[in-house]
Amino acid sequence: MAQRKPPSDGKIFTVLIVFLLLITVGTAIFLYKKDQDLEHQASLKQTRIETEQKLAERKKQKEEIQALFDVFLNQFALDLKAGAKEYKKQNSVLREITQAYNFETPEYAKENYELFTEKIAPSMRRQANNIVGIFELYQIKIEEELSQKDDDIRDFFRQEWQEMSTKQAGAYVDFFTTEEMRLQAYGDLIKFYYVHSKRYDVDVAANTFLFHREKDARIQKDLILNITEIKR
Repeated sequence: MAQRKPPSDGKIFTVLIVFLLLITVGTAIFLYKKDQDLEHQASLKQTRIETEQKLAERKKQKEEIQALFDVFLNQFALDLKAGAKEYKKQNSVLREITQAYNFETPEYAKENYELFTEKIAPSMRRQANNIVGIFELYQIKIEEELSQKDDDIRDFFRQEWQEMSTKQAGAYVDFFTTEEMRLQAYGDLIKFYYVHSKRYDVDVAANTFLFHREKDARIQKDLILNITEIKR
């Protein structure tokens, strides 16, 4: 039986070199993958931190805008209330100016007619326009405040404001449309008293008109009824 020759030193050295190379390459690959994993985890952590910071900043922005929105809304309501209060004062003036004792003479009738057409009616219309103008004024203000905010935050509060103000503005426009009709009706009555100032007497004590013609008494009744119907 033939005996195997032991490997030569050269072969042993070659095998050893290959083995060491395999270990070195494997270690390098392992360390590379480990570094890649660490970099990936660090990137994920940084992304998470940045995302959390952005969310916190957006939350803070939203809270600030909400606080601002509440301030605007409160001041907006106060301005509307003040305007409406001032406007309502004029209603008492309308009731007062149409009292019979204010038309006791043709001269008084002329003065009251001019007072209504030149001062009272224009003043009430200006006040109505000013109140409706409050909506536009605050729309401009809130747009200025939101101009530097993120698009979605700006759009959210713009929509919230728009829904509220549109609803409120619609109610005020309807109200002042009716008010304009009522103002015109008062104007018709006052003009009637002025034009027919020589066709009636006034019982100051009873505060009533005494028309010379039944026809004029019926016209007065219809004019007053028209005011009442509009007020309803």
